[in-house]
Amino acid sequence: MRPISIIILTWNGLDFTRLCLTSLREKTPAEDNYRVIVVDNGSTDGTIAYLESLPWITLIRNDRNLGFVKGNNIGIGASDPASDLVLLNNDMIITQPDWLKQVRRLAESDPDIGIIGVRLLDGKGTFLHAGTFMPLATFWGQHIGNNEKNINQFNQTREVESVVAACMYIRRELVEKIGMLDEAFFSYFEDTDFCLRARKAGFKVVCAGGPLLVHFENTSTKVNKVDFSDMFKKSQRIFIGKWKKYLQDCYDVNLAWTATRDSQFRYDKLSRQAAIALDEAHVAVHLTCPLEGEELETSSTRYKLNEMRMHSTGSRIPEVWCGPAEISGKRKARYRIGFRFRDPGMAENNRDLQHLDELWVPSAFERDELWNLNVRQPIHIMPIGVNADYLNPNIKAYRTTNRFVFLSAFTGNDAFSLMTVLRSYLEEFSSHEAVLLILRDERIDRKIHLKNLLRPLQKENSAPICWLRCPLLPGYQTASLYRSCDCFIMPSFTASGRISTLEAMACGLPVIAPDGGPYREFVSEDHAYPLSVNPVRSPLHSDTDYHAHLDTENLRLRMREVFRYRTEAEKKGLLASQTVLQRWTWRHTAQCIKNRLREIGL
Repeated sequence: MRPISIIILTWNGLDFTRLCLTSLREKTPAEDNYRVIVVDNGSTDGTIAYLESLPWITLIRNDRNLGFVKGNNIGIGASDPASDLVLLNNDMIITQPDWLKQVRRLAESDPDIGIIGVRLLDGKGTFLHAGTFMPLATFWGQHIGNNEKNINQFNQTREVESVVAACMYIRRELVEKIGMLDEAFFSYFEDTDFCLRARKAGFKVVCAGGPLLVHFENTSTKVNKVDFSDMFKKSQRIFIGKWKKYLQDCYDVNLAWTATRDSQFRYDKLSRQAAIALDEAHVAVHLTCPLEGEELETSSTRYKLNEMRMHSTGSRIPEVWCGPAEISGKRKARYRIGFRFRDPGMAENNRDLQHLDELWVPSAFERDELWNLNVRQPIHIMPIGVNADYLNPNIKAYRTTNRFVFLSAFTGNDAFSLMTVLRSYLEEFSSHEAVLLILRDERIDRKIHLKNLLRPLQKENSAPICWLRCPLLPGYQTASLYRSCDCFIMPSFTASGRISTLEAMACGLPVIAPDGGPYREFVSEDHAYPLSVNPVRSPLHSDTDYHAHLDTENLRLRMREVFRYRTEAEKKGLLASQTVLQRWTWRHTAQCIKNRLREIGL
């Protein structure tokens, strides 16, 4: 087991240093084979006396503040040349006994990993960091996940552009190849600079999905009453001079993306998710998208989306129109692409498609439907996905009942499908059984009043039903809702229904969903509970509104099966999660889109 040198820099802030070192000593067993080196930058508040009282640390005293970068480099220079390194801020609190074992195990699993960061919470328990990115419009680095409620998001290890040096594991071979931190920076930007140097040298920078530590952030400047503005701006200018062109050149594909929303489906929400994944894949996206609902996005996501709106565009780059065919192609792009969903039986006017150079659809079913309608433009499958960082079985649940909870979602004005679920549930279960049905209302235009639908169906001994109006729920917290339930029911063919079904499956829920149309690509008896369906025109609404004609008796049997055989249902849910997270993520979608854009060659 390779030894580790943990380097901690102090400059006053005794209270924080004491908390940090106490937690480090208590939560990091001696058998983890580590040595602690504390470099003090001229503290005058009693820090030195405290550090000298600790026989288990190595103390290096500087007579003045040499800055974050030089202070850490002194620690690196004093470390065992056979050891890996951990840079640890003195305002960190270690909360997990196995944190060091986890990062060491990760480093040993792949020799190409050069730097490992960890997930961080702030002092109030709010999520703070799961990696960082550098916006090219402002060059003001952003923490991924900043200001989010902690639901155990980003719990899988993943490559990132950079991580903060508040807790940074560094492989010794990386230092031997690229050197230490760049002392052109006194403080700020040095961690992003070091990560980019590592990536440029062929090493991976990752954020570990296991450890979750606490970082109070910027305590040195606060404790020492330092105005960091001039220092920050100077470091920013140095960073821009070193890395602006390199970061710009990383974006080797360009794309304009325009989205809309209609009464049935949030194309704008889908587009924002796709755009974020495309940016991570280094596709420069100029985004035009409605702003409604964006207040429910995370702060780091909003920052990235606003940057995409500032990207320059031109007529030579391809443009994607995400939405109904009749809204596409209003600008004069050289190559126009329509990206849209198509429900079974949906009417199509070929004249709305004539101005498009090609079409993207999420499934082979939709491609075949368009071919059967004599649509002759090239049609490519771009599968929709889920955000695996926020949708997986390890997200926190917030259960408020011991009942077995069925969850169903509906959008638009799909009263027929909603009535099918209500009738099946109320006919199959009664109040003496420990069950609950939650109806997640995702509608943009609320024309259906649930009380009017429920009144003729409910009886004195009816099982309980809860109505949840979810547009008020931040999108990244959706997984906590799924994880708080036991089974998901989707009775509809709608595009929103498909996305909700994939989300529930990603979170490990057993799913009851149609066995037909586009659902056939991800709903099967192996990992779900398929329902035989026939797509028919709804008698309740317009000619363009379709629903799945479900057998109420079949749905009742499926609900009872999941309720009765829970262990088997849980196994199916976990298998469904593995399938979705391997094949149906936005990262996979972004790579498919990038490959197609390269084929187009504009």
